[in-house]
Amino acid sequence: MSTHLLHIHIGPMQAFIASARRTRDLWFGSWLMSELSKSAARGIAKPNNGDQLIFPAQGSDLSADSDLGVSNKIVALVTDPELAAAAAKSALNKRYDDLITAVSLEQKLPKSWSLAKEQLHSFIEFYWVSYPVNGDYANARKYADALLAARKNSRTFQPVDWDGTGLPKSSLNGRMETVTPEKKANQTQAQYTKFMYKQFRARPGEQLSGVDLLKRLGKAENNDKSRFPSTSHMAAMPFYAQLEAKEDDPKAIRTWKTYFEALSNEIKTHETVYHQQTIPFLDTLDGGLLFESRLLDFMEQEEARPLKKKLTAFLNAVGITPAPYYVLLVGDGDGMGKAINKLKTEVEHRAFSAKLAAFSKDAKTIVERHDGAVVYAGGDDVLAILPLHTAVSTTATLARSFQNQMDGLTFSAGLAIVHHLEPLEDALALARKAEGEAKAYTKCILKEDGDKEVSKKNALAIVLNKRSGAPRAVVGRWGEIDERLNEFVGYYRQKELPHGLAYQLRDMFLHLGGQTAVVANPDLQDIMAVEAGRIIKRKEQKEDSDDAANAVIATVAALDHKKSTIETLSSELIIAAQIASVQEATA
Repeated sequence: MSTHLLHIHIGPMQAFIASARRTRDLWFGSWLMSELSKSAARGIAKPNNGDQLIFPAQGSDLSADSDLGVSNKIVALVTDPELAAAAAKSALNKRYDDLITAVSLEQKLPKSWSLAKEQLHSFIEFYWVSYPVNGDYANARKYADALLAARKNSRTFQPVDWDGTGLPKSSLNGRMETVTPEKKANQTQAQYTKFMYKQFRARPGEQLSGVDLLKRLGKAENNDKSRFPSTSHMAAMPFYAQLEAKEDDPKAIRTWKTYFEALSNEIKTHETVYHQQTIPFLDTLDGGLLFESRLLDFMEQEEARPLKKKLTAFLNAVGITPAPYYVLLVGDGDGMGKAINKLKTEVEHRAFSAKLAAFSKDAKTIVERHDGAVVYAGGDDVLAILPLHTAVSTTATLARSFQNQMDGLTFSAGLAIVHHLEPLEDALALARKAEGEAKAYTKCILKEDGDKEVSKKNALAIVLNKRSGAPRAVVGRWGEIDERLNEFVGYYRQKELPHGLAYQLRDMFLHLGGQTAVVANPDLQDIMAVEAGRIIKRKEQKEDSDDAANAVIATVAALDHKKSTIETLSSELIIAAQIASVQEATA
């Protein structure tokens, strides 16, 4: 019997994951799609049926709730593609039904369960194609890829077969109708707010569809995985060391106890987080409880007012204010398509898949070791939330791990530094845009023989989006931009660089005519380097700041003013100062 190469696509992926208001929505959407893909692969990889998985690699831990992250594309060598695809879909459907049942929406939505059920069973996509191998694996893979792309572009659209006439649309995706109950006539607004949070983890005014509720309420079998830190919790993480140092302070303990006891049992019960990100005093409570603005997520203004006073007393006692910024990381391997195209046999492809699985496992370990939390790590893709003080070092470690695991292939990433109250979909869009900038980055390298080589990707891009002012974005190669940022951060922490330097350098650059003037008159390069030195010396905070001054002057002198200008240097300094401010808090 001939062997066929089977390709399966499971969706929707990006749109489903991105429609999230909370980080836990984001995590569960990613986890759910990985679990469904894993179950489909498990349906194919039954013992002794003659079929062999290529991606994920045969022999991977495909058990439910294992740590293996699987992308939404399954590749396998099979003898009967129709039978194998049916087995994959059957296993996927069973896993999906089990996860829906575990949420108990039928009991929580007695009036709208039928609508929620229709929504839940209408959005999963399952496409498959196959192509005979005929002794040429590379050729079969090429044609199977083309067939799958064509199938996805000619997807079957079914008419909506439920009636949601007159119902508000989902707050998250804007397409499906809400299934959450309306406020009863005998309920006060405060009672309704508490009911919606307790039953559905819904904020006031949120409208959620059946799919949204699965993301909001769904759980992994290992319930610790289901506890995912919020953006506010991640923003509070840089203060871990300072809070830890205050654990024996009588005033801090007394004021915290007063605040803690004033919190409702509802908040204490439900605002748990992923257990490895606990903060002293808070234990498993979410770091959002250190921000006054987040209290209004769980209660009315009048209830929050006395709590705010008690929280202020605690923060005054410990002498800190949590920083409001966290980091969203989006990254993946460079040139993966070309690398896969070079694979000539299924043995090579399976070995490649095994290396990707090893990297995704390492990625989770690396991120958690740096106090972050992985939203998704499957294949070469990584999506994670990170505290600001470890974000650059975490991403650099991921890049090195990928290069080591994948025999020299490189890893590009985008980091978005955003306010913890910024809409999550906006933060995700910024991080993806930053990743795109890193992927598009090119640099000409002069070789020893005088020839020029264009190096693409292998880069890091960072965007700082503060709530005031325009976003600041920087991009550069690994080993350059990250090391330069770390150097600047060190100087800021040692008070050897003034915080107003970045803005003064930018003003000087614009006063001299900006990029156009420098390109037209290269002599301005030397003038700007001298002027940068004068500005730094004038604003020095310490007498022994020569190293810091010389580092900035050397950077100014090395600018090419085509891609890198003083304006980009200014953005680097501003980002470095922001990182230094939270690293000082952890010293």
